[in-house]
Amino acid sequence: MPPGEYPGREPAGAPIRNPGRLKCQAPSALVHYDTAGGLTWTSVYTVNAADNHLNETYLSGIGANWISQDLSAKYGTPPV
Repeated sequence: MPPGEYPGREPAGAPIRNPGRLKCQAPSALVHYDTAGGLTWTSVYTVNAADNHLNETYLSGIGANWISQDLSAKYGTPPV
């Protein structure tokens, strides 16, 4: 698959609505530190191609589960 092209991401078991390739950018990661310089959590930001919503998936600590949230729906961020 050429760089920058990925198959449409659909929920498990959902019919494929976009069987073609979507041109997209790589996810953006951000590491959050506390005032002492210690790692507090890690976020990965992506854009949902179906609705142009900004999504965040974050890890609150080593050994914790990843948590995802739709920032556009939750906080009203503009479409990207």
